[in-house]
Amino acid sequence: MKNSDWKPEYSRWRHGGWYVHNVTHLNGGCGCVSRNYPDKKWRIVCDPRRDELGKQGDFTFPNRDAAARAELDLVNELKANQPSPSLEEQYPLNRYSQLLTAEQTVEGKQE
Repeated sequence: MKNSDWKPEYSRWRHGGWYVHNVTHLNGGCGCVSRNYPDKKWRIVCDPRRDELGKQGDFTFPNRDAAARAELDLVNELKANQPSPSLEEQYPLNRYSQLLTAEQTVEGKQE
């Protein structure tokens, strides 16, 4: 699906915002947007760029859909900039099988 075809899927968040179910962060959590702030502006709730409201890195949006789309773009950018995992990280059993092979070789020499 093209980014332009993407439509956010919402449900209410108990703290006054909205879960965005079709945004998935690197840690597996879903997106969340809200305007439950003193200035009532829409924001990405867990925006890593923000340190304080009203300061540099505090991005606001005109409506809920714009905030959700911005969160999708942010998450896609973060995912694209993730380093690729090593083969060892992708296949942890590979290391275990190499250790077994090494032990078997040592045991074979002792016989």
